[in-house]
Amino acid sequence: MGSPKNYQIVICGEVGDRFAVLFDGLRFARHDGVTTLTGLVSDQAQLLGLVERAQELGFEILSLEQLPAPAAPPRSTHLRPENGCSISSVTKGLAS
Repeated sequence: MGSPKNYQIVICGEVGDRFAVLFDGLRFARHDGVTTLTGLVSDQAQLLGLVERAQELGFEILSLEQLPAPAAPPRSTHLRPENGCSISSVTKGLAS
């Protein structure tokens, strides 16, 4: 079995939060009369199960696409004073 893939499913209509539990933890976003479900899907069987569930509920699927893998969280960076700057002037500059 391969690693999970990131998918986006767009459904016609703004689907209520009560349906979220039926879609295995995918993120719901509603806008402009559509609902976008996004998240990791472990394999083809799970993907087909999500499509079948949407059809059983009478939802019209407008699109289904595999997205690039989610970006890794950024590494922690430490501010290092350079050219005589103090840490306070560096952080003050970031707040501006």
